[in-house]
Amino acid sequence: MFSQFMNEFKNMKKSPLFGMNLYWSGGKLSIGGDTGGKANVSWNLHDHVKYKVENHFVKKSNSKNWQTYSIKRRDQKEISILNCNSLSKENNTVSNNCKKLEKIDFNSTPLGKWTTYKIGIKNSNTEDGFIKVYKDDTLIMNYLGITFGGWKGTYKHTFIKLGPYRDTDTNGNGYPDQTIHYDDFVVVSDKKTLDKYLIK
Repeated sequence: MFSQFMNEFKNMKKSPLFGMNLYWSGGKLSIGGDTGGKANVSWNLHDHVKYKVENHFVKKSNSKNWQTYSIKRRDQKEISILNCNSLSKENNTVSNNCKKLEKIDFNSTPLGKWTTYKIGIKNSNTEDGFIKVYKDDTLIMNYLGITFGGWKGTYKHTFIKLGPYRDTDTNGNGYPDQTIHYDDFVVVSDKKTLDKYLIK
């Protein structure tokens, strides 16, 4: 994880509302997080199905593009491209869910080059909430709905974190040196104002 927007609760063990995570040695990108649940309880299937919202993308080693792998929304199971491709013809439920799948392809950023992310979030316990993520002006996540609802726990505050998040070092080998550069980090109340800052 290298960026996150966290609704922090006492003894928090859930994911942030918004996080950007790379897996599979940089071959999988996951965007999203938890919109509710028991704050002091780690991952469990009930909370995952009910409260998680995520977009997952994959990039083959010889490809320059990220492609939609799966999408997860509140009160729904994860919808994957693999299931859509293999089961849609045999299963009407899968077929209907696949129609909701928002397939998004976008370019990866070459090593040593800058990229611009614009992230819009509205914390809300009603359907007017949203998480919108643009990468170089391509909309790669467009979640509309509850973003702060169903939490159980003592709320503390909301904040933004930048920089690499280290998972548990299970092998005890430590971590290699990692560097992430940020520039023009701006927090504003709307995209129009943000665009004015970023136009040069």
